[in-house]
Amino acid sequence: MLPRVGMMVLKTRFRIEGAKELDKVLKGLPDHIAKRDLNFAVRKGANLLRDEAINRAPERTGYAKKNIKTRQYKKSGHSSTMLVGVFRKAYYMMFMEFGTEDTAAQPWLRPAFDATKSAVLKLIADTLAKRLQQSAKKLAGSYSKSGAGVRRRRKK
Repeated sequence: MLPRVGMMVLKTRFRIEGAKELDKVLKGLPDHIAKRDLNFAVRKGANLLRDEAINRAPERTGYAKKNIKTRQYKKSGHSSTMLVGVFRKAYYMMFMEFGTEDTAAQPWLRPAFDATKSAVLKLIADTLAKRLQQSAKKLAGSYSKSGAGVRRRRKK
């Protein structure tokens, strides 16, 4: 008898906390720019994990590897959550990851996470820093070009 499965997604999450300076920078930017840059950086990190999971996944027909995806799960405020895993079509990959009563586990997602977690965190941090600098430059450029904040003398 196979174990009962409630979700079709294999979840592995990590959370970056305690970056007070980063939070100040994100709050200093307009919300849509902060969210865009944060989601971009987190997706790049999730894609690195996805690529490693694809390389480690067992291959019989290649169908399962094609269905390992990255998806946006939740975004609220200054946080972003991405899921990396198999979504519905190749649900049997969960049984390969964790095993069943009759079949031994052949983990591929957890080892991929363990192998890439430090690289993923570094990629997210580097990408976010670069994107925030670019956004700040664009905002500063548009602010100075608009003439906002510039005092002008009245002609007498």
